[in-house]
Amino acid sequence: MCFASFGVIFGSMRQYFRLVEERCGLPASQMWVLQEVCRTEGIGMYDIALRMGIHQSTASLLVDKLVSAGMLAKLRQDDDQRRVRLRLEPAGQTASIFRDRPKAPFRRLYQPCRKSSLKH
Repeated sequence: MCFASFGVIFGSMRQYFRLVEERCGLPASQMWVLQEVCRTEGIGMYDIALRMGIHQSTASLLVDKLVSAGMLAKLRQDDDQRRVRLRLEPAGQTASIFRDRPKAPFRRLYQPCRKSSLKH
């Protein structure tokens, strides 16, 4: 009985992530990264990984794809070049996930982003 319930939950999540990707044009994992950067201006790689429950190397791969797509920028601090802070680029702010406002219950995922005060 427990495995059947797990199958239903897993199938629902798979369907939801497919819907998100179709609607947004981005995999749900990349959309989640954009949302976390939107929520917390200047968030670091460690915190992205922690919030998503993934390894830092996996978070880094997701971030690198978004940087390559021009949606995120990596900013290094002058005092410690090892620390990377993330900022949404204009393409990330205007991505379809932020333009199209869905109906509840998905509204929380599509909060508008506040402008970044970080400097290049």
